[in-house]
Amino acid sequence: MPSIRRSCDLWVALAILVAVSSPVGAAEQSAEGSLERNALTSWLVLGPWTTPLAAGDGFGAADLLDARGAEHETWPAAGDRLAHAGGEELEWSQRTLDGALEAPEADLPRTALLSVYLEASRYASPELQIHSRHPLRVLLDGAQIAERRESTPVPAEPPRRAKRRALPELPTTHAELELSPGVHHLLVEAIYDPVAGGPWDFKAELVGDGAGDVTAAASPRRGLRLDDLLLAPAVSALALEPNGRHLAVALAQPSVPATGRERWIDILDTRSGDVVHSLRGGARDLAWSPDGAWFSYATRGLDADTTDLWRVAIGDRQLVVGPAQPIVRGLENYSGHRWAPDGASLLVSLQEPAEVDERGAKRYRDLADRWSGRRDARRVIQVPAAGGLSRPLTAGHPDDQLLDVRPDGGALLFARTDQTVTERPFSRTSLLELDLATTSTRELAQVGWFDRAEYGPDGRRLLITGGPSLFDRAGTRLGADVVPNDYDTQAYLLDVEGGSVEAFTLDYDPAVIAARWSRHDGRIVLSVQDGSWVRLATYDPATSSFAELSSGADVVSDLDLATAADLIAYVGTSPTRAETVFVRTTDASAAPRDLMQPSAPWLENADLGEVRDWSFTAEDGTEIIGRYYLPPDFDPAKTYPLIVDYYGGTVPVSRGFGGRYPKQVWAGHGYVVLVLQPSGATGFGQEFSARHVDAWGRRTADDIIQGTTTFLDEHDFVDAEKVGCIGASYGGFMTMYLLTRTDLFDAAVSHAGISNLASYWGAGWWGYLYSAVASADSYPWNDRELYVEQSPLFTADRITTPLLLLHGDADTNVPPVESQQMYTALRLLGRDVELIEIEGEDHWILDLPKRRLWAQTIIAYFDLQLKGEPGWWQSLWGDEDAPKG
Repeated sequence: MPSIRRSCDLWVALAILVAVSSPVGAAEQSAEGSLERNALTSWLVLGPWTTPLAAGDGFGAADLLDARGAEHETWPAAGDRLAHAGGEELEWSQRTLDGALEAPEADLPRTALLSVYLEASRYASPELQIHSRHPLRVLLDGAQIAERRESTPVPAEPPRRAKRRALPELPTTHAELELSPGVHHLLVEAIYDPVAGGPWDFKAELVGDGAGDVTAAASPRRGLRLDDLLLAPAVSALALEPNGRHLAVALAQPSVPATGRERWIDILDTRSGDVVHSLRGGARDLAWSPDGAWFSYATRGLDADTTDLWRVAIGDRQLVVGPAQPIVRGLENYSGHRWAPDGASLLVSLQEPAEVDERGAKRYRDLADRWSGRRDARRVIQVPAAGGLSRPLTAGHPDDQLLDVRPDGGALLFARTDQTVTERPFSRTSLLELDLATTSTRELAQVGWFDRAEYGPDGRRLLITGGPSLFDRAGTRLGADVVPNDYDTQAYLLDVEGGSVEAFTLDYDPAVIAARWSRHDGRIVLSVQDGSWVRLATYDPATSSFAELSSGADVVSDLDLATAADLIAYVGTSPTRAETVFVRTTDASAAPRDLMQPSAPWLENADLGEVRDWSFTAEDGTEIIGRYYLPPDFDPAKTYPLIVDYYGGTVPVSRGFGGRYPKQVWAGHGYVVLVLQPSGATGFGQEFSARHVDAWGRRTADDIIQGTTTFLDEHDFVDAEKVGCIGASYGGFMTMYLLTRTDLFDAAVSHAGISNLASYWGAGWWGYLYSAVASADSYPWNDRELYVEQSPLFTADRITTPLLLLHGDADTNVPPVESQQMYTALRLLGRDVELIEIEGEDHWILDLPKRRLWAQTIIAYFDLQLKGEPGWWQSLWGDEDAPKG
């Protein structure tokens, strides 16, 4: 091999000269002379390193491409280091490559990874051309897009000078790129094959459509990408050890490229934040024994339809002592478990599917009979913690929900909901106490607008959350003629024996999200909706006093308490802070401590735009608050298109990070995003939230229109001719309704919106229940004005704004017909309207590929309508002449 290399030095020099100056042939040069070209010369390079071939016949240099590693999933930066199985540690370095990678002298194959970041200012579809005679593999954003497994040997004899113009070009590997606006990672795995000989030639360029709109860089810095949110691990539950030493964090992450999600549990030391134990293999539902001697968890059984329950002993000096011990194997219809207070047994909840009528017909038994799993039998069994014979505690009832275990272990607290009620709220819940010794039950209370309940530390009182109308309107300060918004949740204490009720949040304006009664010190820990924030607070029943606790975040969730220590665990997020696990004590002077941010590796190179608070005064004198997001590279001398977002349901648009409607991602695509919290939202006091009732946009729309107009007047960096709006569910209704009221917007998106209040009320699985709040005591037969005049379908002829309707075709909450009938109306009217249904998806789009497509569609539509950039939309959905989908 060395002799071949020496004999062709002149040929190699001439070949590289021609390849560098003219990577295509003379005929192509003439035909493609007007094509855009963008040479990729600045790269991050890992290696090269020598890679001996695997032992055995038939293994060549190209087969080294099949060795995949974690480096393919990362976004490297200069200076990052990576271990190699050969024993050496490699470092990424920035290099200029414009013709050759190196001229290796060894006879063994060499491997290198080449990384470059491509930022498209708009949708671009250039061709990637890589000129090299050696094997290589090309990945874009982690997905393979091209591969060359052949090696083209250098000819043994150099050509004569007279034939220099006829030198053959270097082989070219082609890949068609589809670059949506934003930053993309291009990774090349390159192999030097000594059989081909010569230097390691390498030259890359973008050619054709949009090549000039792409900037190449070696730095991974970027705006927040959609995949930064979709692919990162997320917290699904927290469980504190009774003494507070350890915290179990249940996590889930899409299992790309396979479908589904990987689930596991990390156990953290709450003092250091270190992960001291990790349960993989689909572990879920971790629960700590009351004495702190064990923890239990569930995994899938050998039969995929069954569940195994395990327990693990906890030591004094180390967390795990010994192997996991089975409690019960092959459990069918498992739905959850908890420990009995004495630690001797577990209470296991089962949900047994109802029999299906073999005739293929169904007779409805009540309004809730349309719900999935409505007829399933829910029952509880008691299982010895060490394994053994179980005993049934309840026979099985479709309306039973296990809420809590009395602290002395003598009874269970159940909720049993009757769905046959014929007046608001159309369901009534009985709180039942089941005596474990006799399995007899007694009713503690009947409640209507019910949310949750649990025992207090002594078992004599219940902590209950529910609407202001609960206990004969005990939770509202509004006059008798005003119907409260029963999604503005309040908290109550019920005396189990005497039946007296204390509505202790009556004079406390924030709405209650969650409430937990500490069995350690008797205080109640609350997460409360306070305007756009979800804050932490405590209530001391002994002194009837509240105290606010700093959380380190704008929005808290997944609240859990240690039962034998003063410690709270929760998840916190903010507009510029991703999901973070915190712990803190109930001492108001103490500071929270952050333990874990699972998505940190995905976000470390993401640049976020500034978020600023903003408010205006409505015509009636009410202050309407909001906030706006700026692009990461914001320049106040420029003008930007605007997207306006508003609440769905009646809960304010969260100040959390990410979510299904990721404002930071939209801002990263060059938009200013305005979030408004108009009349009717919870968390601003009961008078404000009651404006949602029997209104269906009458006042809310005015706030949005006035707020948008005022914002445009006050901010010169927003283009008043490029304004879009978006909402989902009730917010989707609001989008359609707004367009019947104003031509302020230049584009609009409605996801799962309601176009006809009557059809939603009757056909949505929960339509009549939601309407019991939003349309209290109003029905199609007694309030024609509300159901007709406030339904956008009946004034569709007023809509002139381009409208994108999105819907899951399996949506049970807001049936797809709500978008379909608006689409029908606007098509017949000749208006600019699009309807896209996502197959098999319900009210939320959850399937990863479909969610990515759905989210991209929203941005691509705004790019089309507000930026005049149709490329991305057409790549996803085509045009009138060549439609897709």
